[in-house]
Amino acid sequence: MADSEDLDGGIPTAPNAPAILGAPRLSLVAEQVLANRYVIRGRIGAGGMGSVWRVFDRELEEEIALKVILAERGEDRTAIERFRREVKIARRISHAGVCRVFDYGEADGLHFLTMELVEGKTLRAHLAGGAFPLERALDIARQVAEGVSAAHAQGVIHRDLKPENVILREDGRAVVVDFGLARSPATEHSSIAAVAGTPTYMSPEQLRGEALDVRSDVFAMGLITAELLTGRSPFDQGSSAATTSAILRDPPRPLEMPSLPRSTVSALEAVIQRALAKSAVDRFASATELASALSLVQGGVASLASLTSVGSLTSVGGAVVSASASASASASVRGVDARSEPEGGRHPTKSSTKRALSGVGGLLRDRRLQAALAIGAIMGGTALVAGAVRRYDTANTQAVSAVATVPADAPVEVPETKTPTLLVQPFQNLSADPAWESLCSSATESIRAGLRKLPDTRLLDAIPGAETMADARRRGVTWVMTGSVQRLGSALRFAAQIRASSGQAVGEPIEVDGNPSEAAALLGRLRERALDELRLLRQEHDREQRAVLETQSETARKKLLQYYAMVGPAPGSEHLHVGKRLLDEAIEADGSYVGALVERAYLQARGGGAATLKERLAGGLADIDRALAVEPTSGAALVMRCRLLQVALEAEGDPTDVGIARAMDACGAALQADPSSAQVRLVLARLYDRTCRDDQAMASLEKANELDRSQGGRSLKHLGELALQNDKLQLADRVTRDLVELQEEERRVGARSLSQRAGVPTTSDAHLLRAAVLLRLGRLAEARTALERQLELVPPGGGDTLTEASALRGLLRVAAQAKEAPPAGASARLGALEAELRAAVAKEPRVGLDVASAYRWTDPEAVVPWLEHAGGAVAATCDEALKRAIFYEAAGRRREAQQVLERCKPQHRWEESCVGWVRARVGR
Repeated sequence: MADSEDLDGGIPTAPNAPAILGAPRLSLVAEQVLANRYVIRGRIGAGGMGSVWRVFDRELEEEIALKVILAERGEDRTAIERFRREVKIARRISHAGVCRVFDYGEADGLHFLTMELVEGKTLRAHLAGGAFPLERALDIARQVAEGVSAAHAQGVIHRDLKPENVILREDGRAVVVDFGLARSPATEHSSIAAVAGTPTYMSPEQLRGEALDVRSDVFAMGLITAELLTGRSPFDQGSSAATTSAILRDPPRPLEMPSLPRSTVSALEAVIQRALAKSAVDRFASATELASALSLVQGGVASLASLTSVGSLTSVGGAVVSASASASASASVRGVDARSEPEGGRHPTKSSTKRALSGVGGLLRDRRLQAALAIGAIMGGTALVAGAVRRYDTANTQAVSAVATVPADAPVEVPETKTPTLLVQPFQNLSADPAWESLCSSATESIRAGLRKLPDTRLLDAIPGAETMADARRRGVTWVMTGSVQRLGSALRFAAQIRASSGQAVGEPIEVDGNPSEAAALLGRLRERALDELRLLRQEHDREQRAVLETQSETARKKLLQYYAMVGPAPGSEHLHVGKRLLDEAIEADGSYVGALVERAYLQARGGGAATLKERLAGGLADIDRALAVEPTSGAALVMRCRLLQVALEAEGDPTDVGIARAMDACGAALQADPSSAQVRLVLARLYDRTCRDDQAMASLEKANELDRSQGGRSLKHLGELALQNDKLQLADRVTRDLVELQEEERRVGARSLSQRAGVPTTSDAHLLRAAVLLRLGRLAEARTALERQLELVPPGGGDTLTEASALRGLLRVAAQAKEAPPAGASARLGALEAELRAAVAKEPRVGLDVASAYRWTDPEAVVPWLEHAGGAVAATCDEALKRAIFYEAAGRRREAQQVLERCKPQHRWEESCVGWVRARVGR
């Protein structure tokens, strides 16, 4: 909660906002001790539910905020329950853009909750001085949308978003506060309570008392964004009654921003009008999609204002954050790609069985990688299969187009070619305990030792005479890391932040907390997190520097930089058309521009237009050949060639030894040019998997995860599947435990997660794979918990049909083995799902193989009927025969496995290798 600038006057409000109830001045007094723990310092402000106080927490030994329910409401059971609900709801949310709530308490006849003390002023206080500058307004609006998205990811809608409930901290970060009216969409219903809130910031459906979902918050964020840009609400009529009437009846007032180019204003209006649509179905589907649209516009603004140096270029791509849709395995998230899904493609609905099946390709991947999955790998994990690419709204596409056509007027300064430099400053002891000085030295040395692993980065321990950022900048330092050792009650915290030499914070703050007795383990986590942040900075730095240095054409350079500003870490489906045009224009200006050729090759493989996959891949490989003709040792071009050839291999449908060798050779060359590339290791693992060299595949995946933890979702999942498939249960146990931790972290922190900031799809189905391992280990109680958690993650209205069915199969198997009653409703739900699956099999028998793959480990005996639906032992190719043999073997039907294996007549050496691998299993 904010520390108000005016303790007596309270928090400033809009002229037509409802009056804030005054808190009784005698309820608490300065220096009073509440609950024998909280020392009252002073009142911060008041809201409709109660008053907020600055207090000192004796146990944590720090200042926090404490919210007390109004005395006149203390006997109101409904108000008390709302107060309790605020704590329960807000505690689900962990995000830097949301005020953290700690606990609920009762003492001395008072009901209160404790929360983070956010130092700063409300947006309302700032808006008293008029609109914000354009780029700052967009930055704040995007931050608010990211914070609200974190709440939505936990099933929470705020219902009372307004400038009074957004605090700007002293460091510039926007924080959303006051979840006193928040509810879960599942419990939202039409009632008197449904119209609680501030009418002038309500959506039309909220004003009418109708059921609400996250799109009601999107409407409020649209209002806040417009007010940040213009200083007033687009529906403001001077009074609350007239304003709410306009919300229900009138279109939003056009933006009055005469100093901006019309194309920029059009982009802004496209976003705001979409957010403020009268009907919820016409708005952005989530706060994350709104954040993405704002990021696109912000990227365009940055390209106008900031393309003057490599230092400023670094911030351009970083402006784009991931957008959301739900939490699917086949989701795609990059930059503005939908991925609070966890985040990336829309979940298929229960009725869209074909779409659900096409995105699975087998829940726990069988060893034959489908072409669609290979395409997913090159796209940063995006599964470009039927219907699995996320939808993007028309208005947002218009915004992309408008941003992309904004000209970058300022010339781009061409920097010297030099290795980036990091200065690690000694950690400071902020604990006031001299005994912890040694921890400062340990932290500093641990960080330096870890960062020395990063290639092509100069690490400086100190620069004599460089005491300030200005000194560091003058001496050519790229980044400076500062850190501290802190005490939080009895806990130890290591905190660090990387800053550009301009002084601007870059990347995420690093905080590692724990018991002082575990300092060595905490230092290891600190080192790992610091290395993660620096890797991301290096990737962005290298990409932007190459864009500037690889061409003499200012036109070409600007087009590629505009492209990067638009797409962020990686392009989404909504970027295909506009991005291709920008890259075409860059290459037209300079046909030997390596960076643009590599990006166009990638974009062509992503799809779009009438061309077939093979035609697109051929075009992409032609661009790579052009790039390598210019620069034969280009790491970016060699890595992309490795990735494209692996996709082309799978696109053939019947891979040849020659094609596999060609892809292997390309990846070997890429690894020579860029030994630290985790992407190459991931591709090599797929190639080893394709040829049944599982030990080499697993070693490659372990190395990929070591090289780049942002790729952890992909490397750990593939590694866990291979370990389970090869009966390496100890390895599978460790890997799937790490995978579950990663998925839960991604869900908890949302757009701030390492994977999303790197443009990598978030993890899905981790709990299901974990359950498969636990079932093999006989740990039934843990398996049940994992399966229940997987089902909790199924979105309202249904998710991935095979994932849900497989989890239900697993639960029923656990109940049977434990001799317990099956979970209520599980059998009925599974029956409904399998009816859909049987209907899909009736149309396309090979869908039965997908079901068999999904059931393979959660309920092996259930595999056989689905194999029979798919033709039993009849296989069209040797590849398919291998799959069927593996599935029969999992079900304990070795005779059938041997029969179907006999139908495989190897035509290639890799097939002979795989037949030997399968025969060794079924012959045991």
